[in-house]
Amino acid sequence: RQYTTFSTCIGNITPRCQKDYSHYTMKFRVQVDGSIKYGWKELRNDASAVCFEVSIAGALTLTLETESGPKGGSCTHSGFADAKVV
Repeated sequence: RQYTTFSTCIGNITPRCQKDYSHYTMKFRVQVDGSIKYGWKELRNDASAVCFEVSIAGALTLTLETESGPKGGSCTHSGFADAKVV
């Protein structure tokens, strides 16, 4: 409960595949104490990273989630980069 803000950048990491997976998507969400603070954000593999911050004042748990979008692919990997709490 000592931190007030969570910040991160989200994006997809597509390793070298033999197919073009740029149109596939992944979804990202952040929950704080079971409450959604950053709802599902869907990003294509060829999209730029998206950076954001959410309030976590008084929080006990922080949950970072990803899942394949409706156009997910076997060569799609997601990431939370430069994630930090302050």
